[in-house]
Amino acid sequence: MGKLVFIGCGLGDDRALSLAALDALRKADEVVVEFYTSRPVGCTVEAWLHEVGRRTAKTLRVLSRHEVEGGMGALLA
Repeated sequence: MGKLVFIGCGLGDDRALSLAALDALRKADEVVVEFYTSRPVGCTVEAWLHEVGRRTAKTLRVLSRHEVEGGMGALLA
């Protein structure tokens, strides 16, 4: 059984992520993000996804509003 880690995106663009957050993202088997409850400030969602993906060498899966509000089922699947 793996570990589920929640990381806050910070209060700005991709540079607002802490070094610990970037390290956790790099170590993750899968990265799932949501922008329904909070959106990046100072850049577009697309730019944030591109830069974080580039800095972590990860493909980021974006949850839809329905998946966020639908409970943990979509996330855990």
